[in-house]
This record gives sequence, structure tokens and C-alpha cells, in this order.
Amino acid sequence: MPRYSYTCNKCDSHFEVFHSLHETYTVCKNCGEDGNIARIPSEIFIAQKDTKTGGGSKAGSVVENAIAEAKEELKQDRADLKTRRYKK
Repeated sequence: MPRYSYTCNKCDSHFEVFHSLHETYTVCKNCGEDGNIARIPSEIFIAQKDTKTGGGSKAGSVVENAIAEAKEELKQDRADLKTRRYKK
């Protein structure tokens, strides 16, 4: 079962409760007040592949490589255009 964090608006306490996703929890564990609690959004964990072991590459490095390649292509295109002769 997932763990949910709650805060009570009456006694300003924070507590955690394990319950099903389909259940709703309304009673404060500390003061017993019903209906004055709010669920605190939980942090999520995102696993990333390790780039040192060859598991993948970071998006930033892929973008940097693409930019460097595009710049090199532009340099070559400029050099080609400078050497071309146009008919009048």
C-alpha cells in the first residue's frame, strides 16, 4: 500500500498514513478532528541510466553534438558559396 502524507489545518500537525489509492482519509491522527486534513503531494523518484557504464547518453550532450555538427556544416557551406562564380 502507498504511504500518503497529510497535514491537519486545526492542530498544524503532519503525519503519514498507509492506505489504498481508492480510500480517502479524513481524520487527523493527532487531534481526531474529522474533515480538516489535506494531503501533501509526494515527491517522485525518476531513475536515470548511468552514462559511465554505457547505459545511454544525456540529452544535453546529444544536443551539444548536434549543434557542433550543424556549425561545421555551415562553415563548409559558406566556404563553398564564397568560391562559386555566379553568371551575370
